[in-house]
Amino acid sequence: MDEPSPAANELVIEVSHSSLNRGDLLMIKSGQAGHVRGLDAVGVVTRAAADGSGAPVGTRVLAYSRFGGWSERVAVSTEKVVPLPDTVSSSDAAVLPAAGLTALRALHYGGFLLGVPVLVTGATGGVGCYAVQLAREAGAHVTAVVSSPDRQEFIDKLGGIGVVAGDKFDGPYDLILDGVGGKGLNRSFDVVSDRGTIVIYGESDRTPIQVPSEWWYKKPGARMVGMVVIDELAQHNAWNSDLRLLVSLVENGRLDPLVSGSYPWTHIEEALAAMEDRKVTGKIAISVGDE
Repeated sequence: MDEPSPAANELVIEVSHSSLNRGDLLMIKSGQAGHVRGLDAVGVVTRAAADGSGAPVGTRVLAYSRFGGWSERVAVSTEKVVPLPDTVSSSDAAVLPAAGLTALRALHYGGFLLGVPVLVTGATGGVGCYAVQLAREAGAHVTAVVSSPDRQEFIDKLGGIGVVAGDKFDGPYDLILDGVGGKGLNRSFDVVSDRGTIVIYGESDRTPIQVPSEWWYKKPGARMVGMVVIDELAQHNAWNSDLRLLVSLVENGRLDPLVSGSYPWTHIEEALAAMEDRKVTGKIAISVGDE
């Protein structure tokens, strides 16, 4: 690969760690060419931005790279890069951006969450495991949905979060975060409260969605929102502030990165297989280069 050619507002990072997200897996399976994968990146700045913005050379940073996180060096806009404190490890930081930003932005649709009943499907996945923790930290009454009883212990260890298996949840819930689709989403139409919100950010189950007849009438004011995180962050110019918040929560022990697997970049196929076969709970970190 050629060396990155940064724009004036981009710095260059020597990457030490990245992560694996379902978006990477989907892009690989779709056969999209022309980009090195890797939505997230941690490393050291080797070239500062020409416009003077962002971190100086030698700073260890975290970035939402969107592409290139699995490469040795990547150019990233300075608004999507934040410095890392020494107390947060590179592997813990590397799993945060894509999944953490998605969870954080999805929860914004619920507004003030203190005492609010919140349901999170796919709670042992990358986004879900952060969403349940962030909702708990905001004071919500959180119910996590897991695919099977054997995954319940993963959530129980986090504390302060209710757990149900399958689609046996009753509600009502003022905010539902869904990254699964299928039967669970169909069930969500029944358990969302009047004037409640269902936020859809993913669809791993392609079972057709069936909106109940007269749902709009039976659930007055309820809404369903499709969320694309890069659109949300661009619209609110929240890349930097949201990344800083996630890092701060990890640094202060209020958000567990939940790294359940770590692979060298030479074993990326093994990591992809573990994700596709759903053998992973939480997040997978990837070490790049000689790390």
